[in-house]
This record gives sequence, C-alpha cells and structure tokens, in this order.
Amino acid sequence: GDLPSNFREFSLSYDGSVDPSRHLRLFDNIAVLHSIVMLWCCRAFLTTLKGLAQDWFHQLPAGSIDCFEKFSSLFLNQFASARKHEKTYLSLINMQQNEGETLRQYIARYTKECVEFPSASKKVKAGGLTRGLRPGKCRDLLEKRPA
Repeated sequence: GDLPSNFREFSLSYDGSVDPSRHLRLFDNIAVLHSIVMLWCCRAFLTTLKGLAQDWFHQLPAGSIDCFEKFSSLFLNQFASARKHEKTYLSLINMQQNEGETLRQYIARYTKECVEFPSASKKVKAGGLTRGLRPGKCRDLLEKRPA
C-alpha cells in the first residue's frame, strides 16, 4: 500500500557500503518507534536506499516483492559482502605494539579492540595485552606479575 500522507522520510540511509544487517536492525527499530505497519514497511524501507542500493532495487523485476520479509531477505543476500566479519580471539591475542607507538596509544588501541570481545576473560585480555608489548621494562614487569 501507499505510505500515509503524514509519512516523513527517516534520517537513515543505506548505500551498499556497510553491514546490511545493521541497517535492517536500525530500520526495524525506527519502524516500531513510528508505528509503521507491515503493509508500509517495503515502501518506507525503499526511502532509505541510496546510490547502488537504490539502483539494485530498481533492477528487480516488477511485482517480485510481495512482503517485507522477502524484501529483507533479498536485501541481505544482495549486500552480504558488506557484512562485518566476526573477528576471532586470535586477532586480539596477535595484536602487537607498533614501532614508535607509545604505551598509552597501544593500550588505547588494544582496549578499543577488546570491546569486540565482551566474552573474553580478563586473563585472556591481560595476556594478549602483555604478549603484544614491545620488549622492554614494562613488558618484563607485567610478565613477572601474575594476572
């Protein structure tokens, strides 16, 4: 169905360059907030597509989308390559302090990386931090101290 006359476009847009799952979750949240009924979800979602994503939609055969669930599935499949890949603990454990990087900079970068691993134990996080330090007094001190 057509969107209601009082419908205002969301300040959300998708151009195909970022994780489509995240965009879909944000859209779902906004749709609930604005009480968008399923009947209007396809048209409302279309207003968020820009650039390549808009081009992709317009090349779909007319009448090929009959429900938002199908639209969502086609959308996620089309832009699957833009999905954010999950990192493994190895990326955390193998992180190294760069040449010329201060201890403060390394710890800030390591801490930011740790956010992506909320289930990692403190022991794993501390071990990875220590392991990645450049050789020197600080690393020697931390390696002698139990975690």
